[in-house]
Amino acid sequence: MSLTHVHTQTQLLAEMAALKQQVNANAAPRSAVTHAGITCDVCQCPIVGVRYKCLFCKDVDLCSQCENKNMYAAGKNCKPEHAMVKIKNTDRFNASGQELKVSVSTWT
Repeated sequence: MSLTHVHTQTQLLAEMAALKQQVNANAAPRSAVTHAGITCDVCQCPIVGVRYKCLFCKDVDLCSQCENKNMYAAGKNCKPEHAMVKIKNTDRFNASGQELKVSVSTWT
């Protein structure tokens, strides 16, 4: 095997890996949870996959795309310095959400 062939093969593998990352970043995972009744307060789309909920604002939720772009719900007075909780499954979150609400209410 020549050095040129190895270099070409390495480049091809790197390009394939980069393409796979790009495709995966643009597509929701097959097992992604749809958060029923929850829409992103920035782009207004239903939230599929990870949901981000502001710990300081009463009702602010972001999709992962808007959170990754550091966007925030300015119309609801949410600020970029507010902490967000990452929610993978709304049903599980709702089951334990009462504890979170009690904890958050003591901060404000």
